Amino acid sequence: MFEFYGVNIILGILKVLLVLMPIPLAYIAYIMWHHYVSEDFVAGIQWQLLELQIPQQVIKTPLAMETIIANAMYHKSGKGLWEEYWQGAVHFYFSLEIVSIEGRVHFYINTPSRVVPLIKSQIYAQYPQAKVLEVEDYVWSVPRIGRKTGWSMWGCEWKLEKPDPYPIRTYIDYGLDKVVKDPNEQVDPIVSLIEFISTLGPGEHIWTQIVIRWSKKKYKGGLDFIDEADGLLKEIVAPFSKINLDPLTGIEISREVRPPDYLKDEITAISDKQHKLCFDTGMRTIYLAKTEVFDIQKRRALRMMYRQYNNPVFNSLFRINATQYNSPWEDPFDIVLTQRMNRMLDWYRFRTFFHPPWQLAFKYPFPFNLFIVTDPPSIFVLNTEEIATLFHFPTTIMATPALKRVETRSAKAPTNLPT
Repeated sequence: MFEFYGVNIILGILKVLLVLMPIPLAYIAYIMWHHYVSEDFVAGIQWQLLELQIPQQVIKTPLAMETIIANAMYHKSGKGLWEEYWQGAVHFYFSLEIVSIEGRVHFYINTPSRVVPLIKSQIYAQYPQAKVLEVEDYVWSVPRIGRKTGWSMWGCEWKLEKPDPYPIRTYIDYGLDKVVKDPNEQVDPIVSLIEFISTLGPGEHIWTQIVIRWSKKKYKGGLDFIDEADGLLKEIVAPFSKINLDPLTGIEISREVRPPDYLKDEITAISDKQHKLCFDTGMRTIYLAKTEVFDIQKRRALRMMYRQYNNPVFNSLFRINATQYNSPWEDPFDIVLTQRMNRMLDWYRFRTFFHPPWQLAFKYPFPFNLFIVTDPPSIFVLNTEEIATLFHFPTTIMATPALKRVETRSAKAPTNLPT
């Protein structure tokens, strides 16, 4: 009797599994298909690298760069079911890059070629004396990492330490939103970064990238960034709120909020961040050098390259997915390390954050994570003010020879010249 019921129970379980199995399989197939068509669409985009040559005189505040980012790179639009799930259409994204090649510092923007005229027009509108050049991509000047090629690398990605609605320290906190008579009175946080990466010697490279697209990140419950920030604000003021209910219906008719003074700056900072255009953001930094000149001290210094933007009260940037050296017993021949280095190098080359290969888009559960090592890119939200703080033209007071500026000033021809 027991064997009869046992066999029936097992058969029943197998039947249920056979009926339910198509559901997870269909979901997995959907994920793989969507990733496939998205990767195919991204591969078909024509990309162009623009080098920005800084004017001799930069007297404008970083608000000028903030305006460029908002006007030229905020491509918010809706995608239909046919476009998104059959054609794999993705929203355009852009990479803002500050690069040091053997001590020479360059500013780049990697963009879809269709947007090049718009970006050029916005840069010239804010910086008429600048130059925007279409150049070859520098990322292919370095071979693969390994003992055979003679190149070494250290790299990491960056993430916000606290929830996205908390802002980092911006140019306004440094007082750079005001034009002053003597530029020596101002402190520009980007100068520290440029001065450091300009100290590189022959055979050394430091590449930094900030990849952005208009914010479509979803949080728990399907909330977007604005709703997430509103929820955080309500959570902060909840202990200091009094809700008045209608005695008959029990419906809220008013709310009194009286936060203490020590919370007002926090509430204002979160509110200010959500009141500017916001972008999904991914940040990556790598240090490449020939093995004989690879400097471990520079690798350590890179860990603190964004510390001037940290605000202990609000938010800070910290490194993740770093290509750390493992213990000899874990990786005696540096096989895993070399694999991770080359993957990060490839992801930098292709500016991969929003559309990684599907098999690397998430962390595998135990025990698969013992055999498949993945570090999915981390996406967080910054607004135009924060991005412009991380990527803007330094003022004229910075005179390092490693930073190339436009050598001559240009002006339009007079309109009254004889024909």
